[in-house]
Amino acid sequence: MHGSVREKALDDCAQILAEKRWYAAYTRPQHERSVADQAVKKGIEVLLPLAPIRRNWKQRVVHLPTPLFPGYVFVRMRLDERLKVLSIPSAVRLVSFNGKAAAISDTEIDAVRNCVTNGIDLQSHAYLDVGRWVRIKSGALQGIKGVVVEQNSTTRLVVSIQLLQLALAVTVDAADLEPVLDA
Repeated sequence: MHGSVREKALDDCAQILAEKRWYAAYTRPQHERSVADQAVKKGIEVLLPLAPIRRNWKQRVVHLPTPLFPGYVFVRMRLDERLKVLSIPSAVRLVSFNGKAAAISDTEIDAVRNCVTNGIDLQSHAYLDVGRWVRIKSGALQGIKGVVVEQNSTTRLVVSIQLLQLALAVTVDAADLEPVLDA
């Protein structure tokens, strides 16, 4: 019995190593394109989502394609091919949890790819969990801190007066929020 459990575990490990999955490679700052180009040359499938960022240069406006997720390149490979990516000078490491490279679901990668390829106006945004403390960074409510309570098509922020145990909910644009470390 013990042997069959071990054999199954070895089979599972072999399957994970042989299956192509998406991983996030962490790069040196502003080296995403270099890592992506070199990975492609090594036969690795790459996704580097870019969005045009408006810049004013010498009396003209230019739109520069800029990585949506600075410091990351998504690579699709078998886990046993990781040295192909990690041998790229500007590739720092694969995103890992508990020492194991963390695979990203095809569904999440497809969603990012669809947004990029369909010409939707995109910009990166801080990840805001429901229950997280945030601060409003612009507008009439600038500087107010609260907790994100809902994030569907609208984001609601609860602003509390803790001493009186009173609260009110405000609908805000998620782009106007930034995470707060010192709640």
